Amino acid sequence: MRDRCGMRRMRRCLCQSGSVFALVVVLLAGSAPGAELPRRGALLTLEQCREIAWEHQPELRAGFQDVRAGQARVGQERAALYPQLGAESSYRRSSEVSRASSGTEREVSSEYSHQLGASQLLYDFGRTKARVRKRRLEAESLQADLEDIRERIDFMVRQTYFGVLKAQRDWQVAVETVRQYEEHLRQAKGFFEAGVKPRFDVTKAEVDLSRARLGLITAENAVRLARVRLNNAMGVPDAPDYRLEDILERQFEYIALETVLERALRNRADLRSLDLRKQSLDEALKAAKAGHYPHLDGVALYRWIGEEHPLDREWQVGAAVTLPLFTGLRTRHEVLEARANRKAEEAREDALKQIIVLEAQQAWLNLHEAQERIGTARLAVRQARENFDIAQGRYRTGVGNPIEVTDAQVSYADARNVLTGALYDYQIAVAALERVMGLR
Repeated sequence: MRDRCGMRRMRRCLCQSGSVFALVVVLLAGSAPGAELPRRGALLTLEQCREIAWEHQPELRAGFQDVRAGQARVGQERAALYPQLGAESSYRRSSEVSRASSGTEREVSSEYSHQLGASQLLYDFGRTKARVRKRRLEAESLQADLEDIRERIDFMVRQTYFGVLKAQRDWQVAVETVRQYEEHLRQAKGFFEAGVKPRFDVTKAEVDLSRARLGLITAENAVRLARVRLNNAMGVPDAPDYRLEDILERQFEYIALETVLERALRNRADLRSLDLRKQSLDEALKAAKAGHYPHLDGVALYRWIGEEHPLDREWQVGAAVTLPLFTGLRTRHEVLEARANRKAEEAREDALKQIIVLEAQQAWLNLHEAQERIGTARLAVRQARENFDIAQGRYRTGVGNPIEVTDAQVSYADARNVLTGALYDYQIAVAALERVMGLR
């Protein structure tokens, strides 16, 4: 319940920031059915799995708290622009020793002091305002980081979702392979008992069946592992058993590489975050340079003071100018640090752009390779099925031999697994391409 309330507060807070990601979270994560944990045996779509991840992934909650901390730092810097009020009350008791003609005398006195003070920054050559803008840009950068986390989690959910579909299809092939080898073993036993085939055929069929059953065990475990990865990606490791909508054969429209690169450099949240950090460092440089100049403060004081009540009253109103004459070159080194940080951020931005271009090219090429492999793999499945049917027919009529059947069966199973792998690679390439482009 606390987590759900926290997510609601996150949506409200992000809405105030005006970020695109805030709108996405409100529209999608706000739908209760998609954000709830799956019921046992429920059929989940990819979108529902993504919504579950948005609601339950700890990384998103941590990122949101980073945003809140960044917004709080804005308020901390902005506080210097408002009047500063303070109150002080003190009591002091002291003694003095005086020497007189009559001897040494000790005088004891008491002093009471109460005062109210106020100060207001009047002008500091924009130093404080630059610090406020710096913190605000840093907070916006953290919001972009939060969106980047969301996009990365999206990709992880899609990758593991299709991983489950692939594992399930491989398991189905393994189940069918076991069934076919069981049928072949029954045929071999029948031929052997009729004296048509030698004992070798039965032994060969038994060996093939044992190998197929071992493969089935491996396939079953692969399905379980794939589900564990998907549950972890959604942030619900203890999710009950559920079913997934099989969209492994879903196709997408062609998109040109130039369009991919243009969208990637325009939409990527991590690149936007770096740009905001650069702007914040520009403000940090302005604030550091302003340290060379004086700042003007207005001050006011009202005080009650005396040795006994009623106390005397006094007040002061004025202005103070503080001019840094020598600070041990501290301001100069702050400027040097700000400039170096700005240049370092520029270099990181250039490096990220190179990485984005590389990822875009790789994803685009992988997508088209997988698309071409799908067509070839479908043809190979049809050919392998035809070859397997021929081999089985030849064996039933007593013309073929068990080695032909085994080879045909292995080729057919391999061809189906290759097709499943191509479909999986295609979906992952699509997900990677959309992740590169910063699409939601």
